[in-house]
Amino acid sequence: MADQDFRDRILETLSRMESQAKENNERLEKRIEDAASQAKEDNERLEKRLDAMDNRMGVLERDVGWIKENWKVNRKAAAEC
Repeated sequence: MADQDFRDRILETLSRMESQAKENNERLEKRIEDAASQAKEDNERLEKRLDAMDNRMGVLERDVGWIKENWKVNRKAAAEC
């Protein structure tokens, strides 16, 4: 009987280990899904910020061009006086 008890304990231990491995695997999969979801949200937020920065840069470049043009006109007008 001792041999049978030993086998039963081994099988019980293996069963527990298998259950723990499944639980660990499920937890890891959940963490990976959460991390992927967070990365996606972060990426979307960064894309919006980059778009806003691109718009601001476009406005800034246009304004700088306008200032340069006015400066040239004023400089030319001052030179003619």
